Amino acid sequence: CCPAPEYTRPPRRVPGIAVIRFFALVLLSALALVVPEAARGHEIPGRADVELRIADTPEQIALAVRVPLGALRDLSLPLRADGTLVLAEADAALRDGANLWIGDYLDAEAGGERLPKPVLGAVRVSRPSARAFTDHADAVAHVTGPRLGDEVRLRPAQAHLDALFE
Repeated sequence: CCPAPEYTRPPRRVPGIAVIRFFALVLLSALALVVPEAARGHEIPGRADVELRIADTPEQIALAVRVPLGALRDLSLPLRADGTLVLAEADAALRDGANLWIGDYLDAEAGGERLPKPVLGAVRVSRPSARAFTDHADAVAHVTGPRLGDEVRLRPAQAHLDALFE
């Protein structure tokens, strides 16, 4: 009679490919969740209001700067258990932050010649409500004047860094 129909086997799928694709999808999904979180740790603020007061004389340029302390990243500031600054122990960290985030970026020229890098003269923490930066003389008097007492409780995000470069 008739020949028996020939049986053909469907092509064999390699189960390893499906498993690899599945794990690749899981890994990429996990990375998509983790990478933005890791990048957030060193986020640069979208906005930071900076106040500058400059006085130049034939002998030197003096620059008084006020920046939000929270805009200066990666500072090892001494903090109390409640998260407020220990102002009496903060001077070295403030100086490091002022030099790293401000002083290293200052360049000045006079008569077409580059002037030497300004040197940090004074630095202090201020309350955001301090209105001492109305003009250069007031700013210098404020930065070089009496500091806040250690009884003052300020969180780094609430404080300002005032610095004088000469």
